[in-house]
Amino acid sequence: AAHPDAFEWIASVHPYREDCVEALEWAVAHGAKAIKWLPGAMGIDPSSPLCDRFYAALHKHNIPLLSHAGDEQAVDVADSRRLNNPLLLRRPLEQGVRVIVAHCASIGSSIDLEQDPNGTEVSNIKLFARLMAEPRYEGLLFADVSAITQINRDLETIAMIIEHQEWHPRLINGSD
Repeated sequence: AAHPDAFEWIASVHPYREDCVEALEWAVAHGAKAIKWLPGAMGIDPSSPLCDRFYAALHKHNIPLLSHAGDEQAVDVADSRRLNNPLLLRRPLEQGVRVIVAHCASIGSSIDLEQDPNGTEVSNIKLFARLMAEPRYEGLLFADVSAITQINRDLETIAMIIEHQEWHPRLINGSD
């Protein structure tokens, strides 16, 4: 707050809170520029109807959701892989919420819920690529490229991000 010319902030509001809309509105009124989630660590299923009223409020206030997707390595939480599946972010996108996928979902794999919900795993970056390929998500789906050049990312993933030149206008440099 002392240096608004140099810093902006984002909030983290859990969508299952009874007062989630009021908490979001408070954050917006106090200058928050986005909402950040770590679904696995926070126990949030982005595809749950429990999030719908929160998504409506995000859309109303034109506030983007910066959500982690793919394997989480900063915190170790049981069941985080299931909740970090990039395909779970379809629900906010379908409700007109701008979504920024942290790190392009560039680590690990998740069950392909659309092709084989019984167990076939696909790399998270390929699930993310499927979402990015959908024209209806242009202007809604973006990705953050922070951390993608860290040692725990493979060169094939980095090459994929670079080679998809159509993604470049939708990639932002952010930081956790």
